[in-house]
Amino acid sequence: MNIAAKPTPIQPLDRSLYSIDDEGLQFMKTQTGIQDTEELKEHVIAVQEEAYAIFPYNCIRKFAFINLKLGRLPAYKQLLTLGKERQGAIFLDIGCCFGNDVRKTVYDGFPIENVVASDLHPEFWELGHRLFKSTPKTFPVTFVPGLLSPEPGSIILGVHGGRHEKGFRTETGLHSATSVARGHPMFCHSPESWTELWDGQIFKKAR
Repeated sequence: MNIAAKPTPIQPLDRSLYSIDDEGLQFMKTQTGIQDTEELKEHVIAVQEEAYAIFPYNCIRKFAFINLKLGRLPAYKQLLTLGKERQGAIFLDIGCCFGNDVRKTVYDGFPIENVVASDLHPEFWELGHRLFKSTPKTFPVTFVPGLLSPEPGSIILGVHGGRHEKGFRTETGLHSATSVARGHPMFCHSPESWTELWDGQIFKKAR
C-alpha cells in the first residue's frame, strides 16, 4: 500500500509553549551567563524565531531543545566513562541542532577534542553559538556532516519511537507522535529490525 504524505501547514510560534525545567534552567544560566530568568527567556525565544525560519521543526516550536534529555538515558554514564577511559573515543551527536546535549556532555567531562557535532542544517549549529553565547574559539567542537565508528565497543544511544512489528505508525492518541496526529505516518522499527539496522545493514554483521 502506498501511503502518500500530506502537506502539513506550518504552525505559528507560540510563546506560551516556553517551558524549562530546573536542570535546563541552571545549565542555560551557567552556559550563557544570563542570570535573570525573564531575560534568559527572551534570549531563547529570539534564537528560536531565527531557527524556526530556517526549518520549522516541531521540537524547535515547542522549545524541546532547552530541556536536557541525553543525560537521562541509562547509557549516559557509560558514554562519559568511555570518554575518560578509552583513548581516542569519539562522541558524535547526529542531529545536534543547537548542540545542547553536546555542551552538556562536555560540561560533564567528555574530552572536547573528541566531540563531533552533525546536523542537516549547519545554521542551527551557528545559532547554537548565539544561544549559548560562545564562539568557535571558546567552544571548539568540530562540526561535520557526520561519521559513524565501527570500532568494537562503540555505543549508540538516543530515543526513537518504535513498534512491536516494524512499519508505519498510524495510531493516534494521547501519546502518539505529533506528525501522526497531524496525519503523517511515521516509520517505526521493531527491536529486531533496529538491531539488524546496525548489525549487518550499516556495519558488517558481528561475528
